[in-house]
Amino acid sequence: MLFVRNMRRVYFFCFVILVFVLVLSYDVKASTSAGYSVSEIHMRAELNSDGSMDINEFITYKVSPEYEGQIKKYINISRASEVTGLEVSAISSDNPDKTIVETEMMPLIHVDDPTPGQTGIYTYETTNIGQNQFKALDIYLPSGKENVTISLSYRLSDIVYVYRDTSLLQWQFVPQTESDIAGKISIEIILPQNDFNENINAFAHDSQSIIEAVINAESVIFNSNGLRQGDSFDAFVLLPVNAVPNGRKIVDNYILSDMLDLKEHWANQARQAELDQERRKRSVTIAGLILLIAGLGVGSYFYVHSLRKSGKEDFSHEQLDAIEHRSKLPEHYYTPAELSVLVNRSKITSRDMIATLMDMVIKGNLLLKADISNECKTLRCVLKEGCHIGRLEPHEEYLINWMLKEVGTGSGFSTLDIESVTANPSLKERFLSKFDTWTRIVIKQATRWNFEQKLSGKPSKLTSFGLEHYSQWMAFKKFLKNFSEESNTQSLADWERFIVYAVPLGEAQHVAARLSSFYPKEAFENENLTLLRRENFELFELWFDCLWEEQ
Repeated sequence: MLFVRNMRRVYFFCFVILVFVLVLSYDVKASTSAGYSVSEIHMRAELNSDGSMDINEFITYKVSPEYEGQIKKYINISRASEVTGLEVSAISSDNPDKTIVETEMMPLIHVDDPTPGQTGIYTYETTNIGQNQFKALDIYLPSGKENVTISLSYRLSDIVYVYRDTSLLQWQFVPQTESDIAGKISIEIILPQNDFNENINAFAHDSQSIIEAVINAESVIFNSNGLRQGDSFDAFVLLPVNAVPNGRKIVDNYILSDMLDLKEHWANQARQAELDQERRKRSVTIAGLILLIAGLGVGSYFYVHSLRKSGKEDFSHEQLDAIEHRSKLPEHYYTPAELSVLVNRSKITSRDMIATLMDMVIKGNLLLKADISNECKTLRCVLKEGCHIGRLEPHEEYLINWMLKEVGTGSGFSTLDIESVTANPSLKERFLSKFDTWTRIVIKQATRWNFEQKLSGKPSKLTSFGLEHYSQWMAFKKFLKNFSEESNTQSLADWERFIVYAVPLGEAQHVAARLSSFYPKEAFENENLTLLRRENFELFELWFDCLWEEQ
């Protein structure tokens, strides 16, 4: 009987834990008592040269059959000087064989004071919610329609602000939602017809994530798979200053760098949201393990314990010494800064910033030129014509904007500029703050390669992928340390790629010294070389004069 009572207690305990796990796992979906919900949103916005924007929205609602009230729709007008040309139409989408274009549109009539039971009309008023101002619409639809698409068209005047370094479109395309939007949200922004010589940057965010745009010469496109209740869809498009030549909202200030910092801030928030969700999942997993252990007993404990012991250890000193050298560059689809995350275990230094700049020279994003005018030797970098900054890796994009806008003159920067800023106490503090932000971007970006696995309460360890690549790079580093003139079979073009990755490996200066003695001077006259072209290579040490003492 005692055994039976104890087993009953075990079963009851298991039941309680099971209920606890189910409660944690249950994804509470917000519902609305309004009688309708938004199922999808399609928007087309056309920017004009005067800074205005013409908008056409198609919003599909799912309406309860018994609902007879009005639909609420908000238009954020905080950053516009006025809203004009508002037209509202209803489209019945009950026929699945017809597209929106093929379906007949029914214009709705604007009235100031609707009478009870009146349909096919809309009213609006201007209202303030928090710090934002909205055009609030009440739309009265014919009853009996389960799926209805509302079409709105209007113009927002002076919605683009023209700063000294960029033209900024900042608008809340979808205000805070009253319920979940489970379907697709697609937004296409048609750009003014200009030949932009500079780059376009665009991004959007909600409370859960940052949303990158698809950018081409004619448009900026955002796609999202829905919004949670209470979220909004805020988009930012950074255009060249000359994109809206007739824009009237002129701001005598710089904002581009701050907007890129804001983008990184939201990326950090999204990353924190992911971590919070991961912790919640981990709590559910832990509770499930407790239930599993309670139900299966000691055997489950040994199973879990064996799993924890099954992880691979990192390389020992003996294993590193036994690695054979390799004279071929390992897989390098990740950047030199990301390589440093692997080989230096996420310790990013000023060398990695220099390696990234060198890499952008090699890839043709930056033009490098030795400058020895006025008896002052320096290496100058200029953004190559046709380089699309928005298509670079995130840490490359941030670094090049930082160098051009804050360290250099806007059109270029030099090793002397970097050295001067880091030597000036009044400028160095902001410089190091920007460097810290850049470091976080690099480390976040490197997580996509899954170099390390995080262990609860223990130092992280290399994954099987990380171990394989770490071994390859250590073998390559051994080659860089020991190669001789007799064993060297590489061309200078090969060494240009090698020397960039030699920087995070700590061997770049050693390699440069050997190359200058192994090759005749005329070999460096090759016009196809960049870093190793004679005039640039003679000033190679200037890259490392930019380094500052790490804290």
